[in-house]
Amino acid sequence: MEYVNRNLKTPPNDPDVAILCSTLQFYPLAFSQAVAYIRHQQRISLQGYSYSVRHYLAEYESKGELVLNTAPTISTYEQTSFVVLNITIDKMKSYHERVGSVAYSCLELFSVLNPDGIDVSFLDYFLKRIINYRSHATASEVSVDEITSAVQLLVLYSLISVQKCVATIRRVVQKVARLRIKEVQQPKNAISSVLRYLLPKKKNVVEREVELLEAILPAVQEKIEQISKSEMVQILSIMYHTLNHLSLVAQYCNLPYEVTTRLHDLYLGEEMLAFSTKYYLALKNTVGEKFVNTIAMKLEIGRSLWFLSR
Repeated sequence: MEYVNRNLKTPPNDPDVAILCSTLQFYPLAFSQAVAYIRHQQRISLQGYSYSVRHYLAEYESKGELVLNTAPTISTYEQTSFVVLNITIDKMKSYHERVGSVAYSCLELFSVLNPDGIDVSFLDYFLKRIINYRSHATASEVSVDEITSAVQLLVLYSLISVQKCVATIRRVVQKVARLRIKEVQQPKNAISSVLRYLLPKKKNVVEREVELLEAILPAVQEKIEQISKSEMVQILSIMYHTLNHLSLVAQYCNLPYEVTTRLHDLYLGEEMLAFSTKYYLALKNTVGEKFVNTIAMKLEIGRSLWFLSR
């Protein structure tokens, strides 16, 4: 309660604050999200500083019931975080229009990356490709200033943190982002945006997941030879996420060899062995054991073992 009272300058015994703390089950992330949201609403909404904890509780109640009824398989902590984060994300997308849309695409990109040590400059090329893929516009139409503003917006809403141009996304935020990507928007009606994200429709779910990776993988293919050792952890995260979709494994069956070659050049033998082993099995199950790319991965396993034994 002290954290909320101090940051929102509410009276020490405000009953609404007590209800908020109880509703959010005293989870620190939920507190920081709610406080950041309320303070931002006080600055940008028509209600101004009259936007209060009570208003936030009303939004939470309207969306929370739908989430708890439709996402029972996640933990209580994740359910609470899911409600809080969806309130934040939906407002960010709707109020901030263009920059909000870029910020959401950035959040989706974060969902397939390693949560720690994400160089902000690394986001630029891949984020442009995602937006370009979806809008059928040229990548140059998304400016560096817009991407910078989008990252700042994510920081403002406490969705990510940035220190010295290196971003980190909390794992529970990343999980919520992944859940949103795996769910599908239903036809627009009176149902809230949270429910539209939570009602699954299998064909569209697959399309929504694959769409993001289809936008990213060509960029990986183009940039792999220039990827640094610090960036490689993000490339591996993307590639391991791709393993969930065997259609993409088959479509980009030549990419694993390019990745292992770069891993070898960067002297990342352990990572090369783990990667080539997983992709050998995936290619064997999709394009077949005798396919040239499958054989290449089998040879890469041997090359990585030899490299590690030197």
